Amino acid sequence: MGKKAVILYFHSIMFISSLVLLILSIWGYLSADIDPTSNIYSYFISLILSGILVGNTIFVAYFGVRLKVWILIPIAALAINFSFIGSMFQFRLDQPLSSNKEKTIRIASYNVHYFSFDKEYTIYQIANTFIDNEIDIICFQEYIEPHDNRYENISDAMKAYPYFAIYNGSTDSTRLAIFSRYPVTNSGKIEFEGSNNGAMWADIKVSNSFEFRVFNNHLQTTGMTSARKYGIPEKFKILSENAIMRTRQAIEIRNCIDTTLLPIIVTGDFNDTPSSFVFNRIKGPNLIDGFKEAGSGYGSTFRWFKKLLRIDFIIHSKEFKTTQYRTLDLDLSDHKPVIAEMEYQN
Repeated sequence: MGKKAVILYFHSIMFISSLVLLILSIWGYLSADIDPTSNIYSYFISLILSGILVGNTIFVAYFGVRLKVWILIPIAALAINFSFIGSMFQFRLDQPLSSNKEKTIRIASYNVHYFSFDKEYTIYQIANTFIDNEIDIICFQEYIEPHDNRYENISDAMKAYPYFAIYNGSTDSTRLAIFSRYPVTNSGKIEFEGSNNGAMWADIKVSNSFEFRVFNNHLQTTGMTSARKYGIPEKFKILSENAIMRTRQAIEIRNCIDTTLLPIIVTGDFNDTPSSFVFNRIKGPNLIDGFKEAGSGYGSTFRWFKKLLRIDFIIHSKEFKTTQYRTLDLDLSDHKPVIAEMEYQN
């Protein structure tokens, strides 16, 4: 095979590869609306969509250098997924503070991993971090039970937040908590059948004209960590089963959202990415992603897996406008805390 033939063969491979990535990119875009219970492969495509788009970016550079019209293929793939790219990366020079302080609240969501990274100090460090950032409402996932010998320390550390609602499930994984500077007028829980995870909600009243419902969610784990020791078939089975469980949980949460009459803020560890069916089912057509509205930079919230994943969220109904959205680089858990400043529009 001559040199020209080798070059032609290589360019053909690159062209075909770009077409394959385009097909996968389209599939990834559609996977947000494909129920994993009917097509589990769509879940796995959504899981690797970031990598697929990185591949398309490489092809843009490759075809761009060669001045080939084929560059339109990866550009099309990226354009199709523009919304997903925006849910992972935002560019903003600044985030102006809200001008309406009377109807502005700051809320945080944090999977604290049972306060186990540093058992002696993290409870106070976490509380002080939120106090320093003037947080009004805190949603904890993987909270600890009242019988834990550190529970009194939590009560002391969180004394700036006198109102709270606790969801004590049957296992550590189900424990959730919402702490607030403002009165909690009502609360409830959403129990997930066959799962150690759960969800809860609390109605918070800032004033007679400013009341809303906060959802705090911790959906089924992916199972990636426990699946590492198994072969590919077992990995596929574990990830698939957990994805289907999260799908059912997302539907339950969405059903509760749809019956809520108050303005809504939804927080928590979804254990799924913005390209997933789970995230898009909970968000639905009427909730707004706070990161897309006011975030900046790369939206990673999970400290493992090369800090590539965004699985912790704060989204809200149209009655709110997010004016600030940040992820704090706090190394006291395997997750990062997410905080948002929101202005009530009514």
